[in-house]
Parts: sequence; C-alpha cells; structure tokens
Amino acid sequence: MPVYPDKIVKEFEDRKEDLRSESLGDRTLIEEYSNALKRLEQKFSLDEIIGELLGIEYPGAVPSSEYAEHGSMVVPFEDSCDWTSHESVNRWARDKMEGTPTIGVDGSQINPTPEFDRPIGFVQVACIENRHTEDGSYERDVETEILTTGDLLTQEDDTEHVRMDEQEVHIRRFEKETYLIQQRIKENKDRSPPPVVFYDGSLLVWFLKHLEPSKKDRYGTAMAKLLAASQKYRVPVVGYVGGSKATEIKNTIQNLELVQKTETFVAHDHQFVSPLMGNWGDRTILFKSKQSTTVKKLRARFEAKQYDFSDDIMFTYLKTGEGPQLDRVEMPKWILEEDMLEYTMDMIRGECCVGRGYPEILQQADADAVISADDRERFLKMYQEFAEDNDIELRWNNKARSKKRRRR
Repeated sequence: MPVYPDKIVKEFEDRKEDLRSESLGDRTLIEEYSNALKRLEQKFSLDEIIGELLGIEYPGAVPSSEYAEHGSMVVPFEDSCDWTSHESVNRWARDKMEGTPTIGVDGSQINPTPEFDRPIGFVQVACIENRHTEDGSYERDVETEILTTGDLLTQEDDTEHVRMDEQEVHIRRFEKETYLIQQRIKENKDRSPPPVVFYDGSLLVWFLKHLEPSKKDRYGTAMAKLLAASQKYRVPVVGYVGGSKATEIKNTIQNLELVQKTETFVAHDHQFVSPLMGNWGDRTILFKSKQSTTVKKLRARFEAKQYDFSDDIMFTYLKTGEGPQLDRVEMPKWILEEDMLEYTMDMIRGECCVGRGYPEILQQADADAVISADDRERFLKMYQEFAEDNDIELRWNNKARSKKRRRR
C-alpha cells in the first residue's frame, strides 16, 4: 500500500497535544520512580524487602544477596573509566576472553505459505562457537527443518474444523534452538573455564500466557531442558534481551508502596534505573524474577532427573550503549550460587565490547540464521520445482497469486 504523506502530517497535527501530554506525563512518572528507587535503598534492608513482599505471589523483582553485599541497586564497572580508545576497549575484551569460547544461537523461519494449496513451513537455526584463539577459529553449524501440510494442520476438538496451526513453526524453531544449545553444552562440559552460551531472548517465556495449554507445555519443557543442561554440566547460559521493556522493578516499588499506582502512563524499569548508572558496563544487582505465572512451566525431566526452575531465574540490567536504554541479561540462579557471576558478566561485556554495544556472537548467529524476503522467494520456487519434478500436485491460491502479481 502506498503512503500518503499529506494525510500522515495532518494526523500528527491533530494529535500534537496528546503527544505532548504523554511525553510530559512520562517524564514526571520516570522521575517519581527514580526517586522511589533511591528511597528504597535508604529505607529497606534486604530482609525488610523480602518481609514486605512476603505473601505476594508475584511481587515483581526480588533483590538477591547482592543487595546486602553492595548496599545499592547498582554495581559499578570501574574498568571502563580507563578506556580512552577502541584499542583499549578491544585490549580489555581480548584479555578477558582469550582462549575461552562463547556460543551464540539464533533462528529464523518461513511461516506457512498462503501461496499454495499445500502450505509448507521452514525453520533454520544457526549456532556459532568463537574459541577466541589467535588463529580466529570459529565453528559454525546450521540446522534446518521443513514442515509439511501434515505438520501444520490441526483439528479443533469442539468443532472438528481443520485449520492452519500458525504456532507450529514458531514452536519447532524454539525446540530446535534450545536442543542445539543442549548439545553444545554437553560437548563443552569438561572445558575449564566453561564457555558462556548466549540465547537471543528471554529465558522466562513470557509469551506463554497467550497460548493453549499443550503449546505452553512444549515451550516450557524445551526451555527447562536447556536450563537443566546448564545446571548439570555447569556451563553458564544467559538470555540476552536487547532494549528490554520489562517492569518487574517498577512492580516491586509499587508493592512496597513507595509510589501511587497509575493507569495513565507506564514506566519501564530501564527508564528510571538508567539514570543511576554512570559507566559503560555498570549493571544492577541480580534480581529474582517473580512477575508471571509462566515460570511454572519451566519444569522438565532431563537425563533421569526432574528439574524445576520456576523460582530460579535471575536478571540484571546492563549498560552497554550511549543512550538511556538498558539491555537485560537473564540467567539461572546456580551461576550466582557457584560464584560464576562475575566471570559470566565479564564474558558478556567482552562480547559487547567487540560488538560495539551488543554481543558480537549473537550478531554473527543472527547473520547466519536470518531468512530474507529474497530467500523466501527462492524457497518457494524450490518447493514448486521439487513438486513438478516429483509429480506432486501443487496449486496456487488465486487470491495470493493476484496480490503477488499486483505488488510487483
């Protein structure tokens, strides 16, 4: 569809006062929460915070033992104060990561195709291991899977209506990503120090609340097995969320009655936590995430033992960019308990140094996994040619074909 600039400009003008009001309201609310966070540090000990939140099933973010250790919500990273050039940044990263692998996994997909009467889907997952050796050796692996009509159609129990299951491609990709990480963990279980594995996304599977029960179970089981492999073989796994919009600390501040709840504007944690950070690499203390019922799905049997991670996912906010935005790093609790936290955070910072603010290993995994619009067209052409060569009946969907022709 074409864009009509004159109409868009008029819409902006009509909504100018609303946009100004929202912007002012946001700034006022952020300042209120920032002051509340400072009062929390002055007023509450760790035991007092835990006591006040006791009885609230999902209070938000519960501070870890790091709060008592540091006496603050922010852990400063003073090494970066001495960095004066890209060379000094790279030197620090090289010293920290030399000889120690990092592993990144990411995936991409082609959703069920409307162009043909026999829909087909495709999943592609890339895994990269950077050993950080002088010769620059990498290990790359890509796994793929085609989903046919039989994989993608489902029958509704109440009506017996057969429909396309749009979620199946997403689940298969997720299961393949988490399984590939499990395999890499096992392969590196005897390495000392262990590699740090980067998963592109949250370990908390927030999105489960919108899915049907059977799919919730599949997602939860897949992530729980990944976490079980990490814990059993003591290989750190982190979920990296760039530009997080989470609100757990905000909810904790509300539950401690340090601010009045408002429904008009929404404050995100990064907006009022970021002003407390001065150095590149500063982070918050670790918090335990107690925000959503979805964590109850993080249970699975792995290698003859039952694991439950519903109370085990920690997170920190990390400053690796120039602006107010913070990235979020999630990890299982054992990393803190086994005194692996600073090692893990230094490996994360090292990757962000090389990647100029975002983990280089995840950028590389994304580049290997991504499926472009041209790739999708090439895939569909391959499907059509394969069907013709193998006497498989394949008909175009007339509506989809008409749209395709019109948009050329």
